[in-house]
Amino acid sequence: MVASEPIEPEPEYAGKKRSQIISDSDDFLNHADDIIEKASINNNRVKEVVVATLFAKIIDDAHAIRLLCDQGWTIQGEIIVRSSLETLFYMGACDRDDEALKNYLCKHTLEKRRNINIAKNEPEYFDQATRREVLSWEEEVTREINERKLKRLSAKTAADIAGVTDLYLAYSLHSDAGHSNPYYLQEKYMSFDNDLPCQINYGQNPVQYENVLLSSNVILALACKWYRKIFAIECDPHIEQITLPYLKENA
Repeated sequence: MVASEPIEPEPEYAGKKRSQIISDSDDFLNHADDIIEKASINNNRVKEVVVATLFAKIIDDAHAIRLLCDQGWTIQGEIIVRSSLETLFYMGACDRDDEALKNYLCKHTLEKRRNINIAKNEPEYFDQATRREVLSWEEEVTREINERKLKRLSAKTAADIAGVTDLYLAYSLHSDAGHSNPYYLQEKYMSFDNDLPCQINYGQNPVQYENVLLSSNVILALACKWYRKIFAIECDPHIEQITLPYLKENA
């Protein structure tokens, strides 16, 4: 009788086996479809935001995200970077009618600013009436931002004032007051050219990464630490390099 080869234990990522991560991901896709259907969301960009956020909540770990990317999942950094406030807004569509959603959109100064940027740069994103309304906020929002002197605030304080827990929305204000458009962040802080090393600017100290996938994981890890508190205990050294200065500054 030939002895069978020992079966290697299934690798775990943040306490979850690979098969469980894949299974959870299949479940989450069904859940995302349900949310999108209930909210009557027909905008592909918004669908991506909803899907990416649900994905992050289920996986709960940057290394697991990398695993699924390796398995062929298309999780682009540009999706992860987008404003969590936008995501919360659309996920809230399950519990609100359209009018309430419009009111919710108007609630936060920084969210108004983000939508002003979108209305200017992506005219097709809103219908004409909504676009006119959004653009009418600009004078008020500019005045509020100037009064609060957000340029001088730390990223954490900017987020607290805005009533949001979105590192990237706050980070944009910390670096360039008023730029709360996630696409602006993508252009300013990240490079997605596969032929070039990815660079994320942290203060005055740019950090180079060897590949785009790692930078996407860095972004997700930061976001998780900020509003989910699920950052992996054993961190990739590159992730520690970018996160530790920020975490010490805002301890």
